Amino acid sequence: MGRPANDPGLSKDWNGSALRAQRQLAGYTLEGLSAAIALREVSAGKSTLHRWENNHNAPNPEQLAALCDVFACRPAVFSKAPQLRR
Repeated sequence: MGRPANDPGLSKDWNGSALRAQRQLAGYTLEGLSAAIALREVSAGKSTLHRWENNHNAPNPEQLAALCDVFACRPAVFSKAPQLRR
């Protein structure tokens, strides 16, 4: 499960709106994304995903790796830091 927003370990770079955009672009509902993550033997329920998308929590490293696997992307996709295009 993700960390609480008041946890000092919460990544200040986490961008929940980027997760929402990726999810919608891929055509996943919250339930569908939760199921896709579960196929990778990682837990992230619908309410957890909702909290991530609204920046109330952030995924732990294992959950972030599962998200990256589902979307075939790098973790930086979910970062607030500006991305340089090459």
